Amino acid sequence: MIEDEDDLEDKRASTGIAGLDAVLGGGFPVHHLHLVEGMPGTGKTTLALRFLFAGSEQGERGLYITLSESARELRITARRHGWSRGEIEIREVITSEESREQSVMYHPSEVELRKQCAVSSMRSKRRNRFALW
Repeated sequence: MIEDEDDLEDKRASTGIAGLDAVLGGGFPVHHLHLVEGMPGTGKTTLALRFLFAGSEQGERGLYITLSESARELRITARRHGWSRGEIEIREVITSEESREQSVMYHPSEVELRKQCAVSSMRSKRRNRFALW
């Protein structure tokens, strides 16, 4: 059954942050790609993790693909906030310590290819939420 387009426009995925959900009218619109931008230390990683954990609390499965932080670092961050991993898979793309210390620029076509691979992985594992950081 295909959902009515009007129903899809109204569907929202809670960020897990009450104040942000209020500003967004209930959370992020579903079936959309959202870009979160900011300087280091502004809470992008925390937002991504909270979004995935909010889904996990509702029985949804999440996938976090990290381009910079290790899975260990992300687990520590989550633990500091009192969040358990639930149904969240963390997948590291960059594995060497040297690579983590360097800024990397990706060509738009490479970003698109990585996104397509990630979406394919998400669908094959029946993930409801996804963060690429």
